[in-house]
Amino acid sequence: MQQRQVMSNYAKRVLPVEEIDESELEIGEGSVSMIDREHVAVCRDQNGEINRCSPICKHAGGVVRWNAAAGTWDCPVHGGRYAANGDRLYGPPTESLDQPKEQAAKR
Repeated sequence: MQQRQVMSNYAKRVLPVEEIDESELEIGEGSVSMIDREHVAVCRDQNGEINRCSPICKHAGGVVRWNAAAGTWDCPVHGGRYAANGDRLYGPPTESLDQPKEQAAKR
């Protein structure tokens, strides 16, 4: 429990505060930014589709980073890797990244 609280505090310190216009992302680009006052990991995949997911790794609460070479979200804490859409690929996480609140509400 204490480790998760420490990681939550870490995430709050390292998450960006600037807004991004996702329409300006090029194919293969990704960023952890603010969209509609919510922290999101957003990328434009190789098919040109915009993908949004939570930037918080499901394993230990690290903040994922975009890996342009692989087209994946990678967690620097323990090496978890997620697809562009947030689906778990491998590593310690046992779950996919959460969907942003706005996107989840539409389902």
